[in-house]
Amino acid sequence: MGFITIQCFFTLSDISTRYTYFFRYQNAWDVLLTLQGDTAGGFGLAGGLRALPGVGGCAVYQRAEGGVLLPPAAQSEPLKSLGGYGALAGIEAGADESPLRLPASLVILDDAAFGEYCAGLGLPQRLDGAVVDNRIWNSLHSNFRYPAYIPFIEEDGQPLCLEGPAGGAALPVLGYAQTPPLLREEYPHYSLTITLPFSLWQQLKSGVEAEPQPVQARLLAAGDASLAGLDALEQTAAQYLGPDRLAGSENRVREKQTNDQVLAGFRTVLGAACAYLALIGLASVFAHTLGFVRLRRREIARYESIGMTPAQLRGMFMREALTLAGRPVAVSLALGGAVAAFMIRASYLDPAEFWAEAPVLPILGFVLAVFLLVGLAYWLGGRALLAASLAQTLRDEAQG
Repeated sequence: MGFITIQCFFTLSDISTRYTYFFRYQNAWDVLLTLQGDTAGGFGLAGGLRALPGVGGCAVYQRAEGGVLLPPAAQSEPLKSLGGYGALAGIEAGADESPLRLPASLVILDDAAFGEYCAGLGLPQRLDGAVVDNRIWNSLHSNFRYPAYIPFIEEDGQPLCLEGPAGGAALPVLGYAQTPPLLREEYPHYSLTITLPFSLWQQLKSGVEAEPQPVQARLLAAGDASLAGLDALEQTAAQYLGPDRLAGSENRVREKQTNDQVLAGFRTVLGAACAYLALIGLASVFAHTLGFVRLRRREIARYESIGMTPAQLRGMFMREALTLAGRPVAVSLALGGAVAAFMIRASYLDPAEFWAEAPVLPILGFVLAVFLLVGLAYWLGGRALLAASLAQTLRDEAQG
């Protein structure tokens, strides 16, 4: 049962990781660089990184977590119909007349990348405002695996008030979107994601309370996106930045390879532990079957005396072996299947996706090994019993 559960768990984990990370961000990044030093200097490297050979796209960005103050009436009508922000987020949102404080996830892009983002949305490429990702997860009618979104706030074009020490800062809004910038980032479900250019952030940051994260540079390969190609691109970028500017780097293909190796290692170690426990049980079976040769001599002699043939005795041993091995296997398959069904349900995964990759072969191999080893033990014990003559067995028993 442990082996079945472990195999199902890692299969589910692998599927979930692929869908929520590797497939989700397949086109969002090839190489990700974490920069160190002052923020302005990091954003100043955007032009040089774009000019590197092999770079097909570049965005230097920084995340900052803060807050925004809005009147309750600013919530969208679909959100109000579900009970408001507090009903979805599971928190007290304050009285109707009180300002509503919403968590805000600020995405600060270098000016060129912000212009590209605006162009992709059909918005004017200006640097004097921000773009609001105007959506919130409808957690009441969908799950995290297949989320459904509704509008977050009313799209009235009014400036947003970012929280700050001196009453905050007014942030002009250029437009609204339904998707944030395509980066390898996980945005909070109940946070208002706001994208703004670095030049505007420089003007506002002194009046905003926010927790900034390290500056990062996302590179897309212009051509070869194989492991060798991304390794070369990562090395080129590292040489350009130098050790004083580069705090860390990773590329998409190598990270996928490392993740697969880690999962394979866990499978091997835990599978070996299950095999070890199974061998302890099988050693007991061997000790029992090889040790019952003397204990079952009289029983076999009686069967032979009433006319049972060696073939019938072998059939009896086969049924015993099948029962001994089949009973725990049947229980383990039933309980392991129930555990797997629970894990599938808890992860909100489509069962068809799991069954398409279910670890059938490893489990069948394990079960077959159990049956073969139990059968071998019974074959050895039965051969020793059947090799003894009826007369000699009765004589030994009489003397005993």
